[in-house]
Amino acid sequence: MYLEVKDPKWAAAVEFATTGGLLNSFCVDNHQDSQLLRYILGKYYQKPPAIIVSQYESQMFDVQHGRVQSAFPSVLDMLIIKNYLVANCLIDQAQIEKKILVEDETAGAGLMRNPPNNCYSAYFMNCDQICFNPSRLYSYGKRIPRSRLSAIRAEDVKNLENDKEEKMARIKQLSERIETLMNAKESLPEKIGKLERDVVKISTEYEKNLRAIKELQCKEETKDVNCLQEDLQPLYHSYEQKKEEIKQQSQLLSELESKKLDLERKIDTLSAQLKSLDEDFQRLHTKISRISKLKENFASGKKKYETELKYKENEYKTDQKVLEDLQSKLDIMRARAESTCPRINTERSSEDISRLIEETKRVVEAQSNCGGENLIEKYKEKLDNLRRAEMDLKRIEKHLIRIGEMLKVRNANFQKIRKNTELLIGLTFTTILSGNGYTGHLIFDQTNRTLTMDVSTRASDRTRKNHSSLSGGERSFVTIAFLLALWERTKMPFRILDEYDVFMLLVIRKILLVPLCLKNFLISLSVTKFHINYKFIRKDD
Repeated sequence: MYLEVKDPKWAAAVEFATTGGLLNSFCVDNHQDSQLLRYILGKYYQKPPAIIVSQYESQMFDVQHGRVQSAFPSVLDMLIIKNYLVANCLIDQAQIEKKILVEDETAGAGLMRNPPNNCYSAYFMNCDQICFNPSRLYSYGKRIPRSRLSAIRAEDVKNLENDKEEKMARIKQLSERIETLMNAKESLPEKIGKLERDVVKISTEYEKNLRAIKELQCKEETKDVNCLQEDLQPLYHSYEQKKEEIKQQSQLLSELESKKLDLERKIDTLSAQLKSLDEDFQRLHTKISRISKLKENFASGKKKYETELKYKENEYKTDQKVLEDLQSKLDIMRARAESTCPRINTERSSEDISRLIEETKRVVEAQSNCGGENLIEKYKEKLDNLRRAEMDLKRIEKHLIRIGEMLKVRNANFQKIRKNTELLIGLTFTTILSGNGYTGHLIFDQTNRTLTMDVSTRASDRTRKNHSSLSGGERSFVTIAFLLALWERTKMPFRILDEYDVFMLLVIRKILLVPLCLKNFLISLSVTKFHINYKFIRKDD
């Protein structure tokens, strides 16, 4: 692991702040290594992790001027990064120097009102996030997942096993206690039945004695009633005693029932906790086994790549020796060539030069039978042609430079003309619209080569309409205003407008109110420009 969180309670928030997926990604410094790594990972992963291609730096980025200025710690401050390449990747991809960690959630309101300088976002311990400019809060949810930055240690597994054993012993004690209480509950009905039988027996004797007393009283016998009352008194006392015992046993039974329910609830809670701990233990055990397998795979892969690296190093050394030999031969051949002719810088390839040398050799061989004087004359002729060609080339280059400067000037003038044309047409269009109580302007989009008319039919109407949403008369007037604006730019002496009310309905044409107003407007406009000939044609004219 290249990352370690200084305070384990921030592990989930730090992982959430680093956008999660970066923790599984790989860093390489060239595209070829990324292709090779993607091919290798494709063998072991159905969905391979991300690969970031970035040039390796010799030291960690300096973030003193761009980091967040706050009393709260940043994500970079909370991490112990053991490799500066990993630190540079997190700074570049996740901007961890501009993200802060806030423990007190009540401080979030103050941060939203007054965010720190150079702060991109803030994270709470429950993974809630505050973003700035504009300020907004994103809640992660009630359940916080286990962070991958929280290392799985043998101590954690041992602690979970100890907790499991303690809870199992606690459940066993509670089970034994419940069993004892159940046995006591089972014996209670027998005791209550015995007491009830004793009560019934005493009640029967008590009633029998009462009847005997009544009989004696009715017969007015001289028998002493005091003797019977003395016999009745112990029986009544025993009856009351038994009744009190029954009441106490009933209370004890209700208390035992409530204790039983409480114990059952505790057992259910402990069973659920035990089940959860068992699931966590199984999940951790599975994860540890999977990590062990991955470790073995990576170890075997590491050995394989180490052998390949050694093989490549040997090949590199061999190629280096071959390259040095070739370089020495090249230096010798270059020295020989420079002794014959000075070095010429050219953009031709080696194949072209070799082909030219072969052609020259063939020409020399073909003309080897000719006299020396003819060769000298031909050489001078070729040399003169070459000089003339060089002079023509320089002249052409001068013309090209001049043409390029002229094109720049013409392009700048064209931009000015186009800007002035847009301004003139737009102002003329707005002026003509305002003469009839309309407001609007033209929107020229030179990139998409489009023109948009943004028009309000009355000054009090603030809603804007495009050309297609206007009525027939409004569309006719706006179209005529646009044509008149174009005429102002083209400066034509003859201007003819045919069927200027073509967008109006036939009923409105017959009323002649709106067409007449439009016609009067056109006539008044033509009168002001006496040096231009106007001709307006209507279908009814």
